[in-house]
Amino acid sequence: MLCPVVLEAVDVSYRRTGGTSIRRVSLAAFRGELLALCGPPGAGTSALLELLGGARQPDAGRVHRRGVPPVLTRGHEAATAALAHAHERSVLLLDHVGVRERDERDVLARARRAAEAGATVVVTTHDLALVAEHAHTAALLVAGRLVAWAEPAR
Repeated sequence: MLCPVVLEAVDVSYRRTGGTSIRRVSLAAFRGELLALCGPPGAGTSALLELLGGARQPDAGRVHRRGVPPVLTRGHEAATAALAHAHERSVLLLDHVGVRERDERDVLARARRAAEAGATVVVTTHDLALVAEHAHTAALLVAGRLVAWAEPAR
């Protein structure tokens, strides 16, 4: 059973200079959940993860972490967001963690165990087989839009 909302994006839009746009995406990640953000390269999964972590601010809409906007000071980068929250093990944000499939499988298995222990985990990946194996919920982005939201079939 999933618990309270930990991370939430409501009608979020964001345009990265010369890059990915996020277009009116709404989703939530719960305590005890591994949420996979999937899509082809350039779909916006990393940009959305940066928004959820507070490394970037949306142009429209809102992002909340336990009901509060996760704002970092100007000039911080995505890596800084991860470091800033490293002490908070209840939320893990993992952006394309594996160069090799075996490495990614190992990290996602550990992330799944962290979620089962009560953490909120959001990962980005292109590997739908690993999503089906490890994620509780999957969000599919294409061209910055959320096109599907489901529990992977096991």
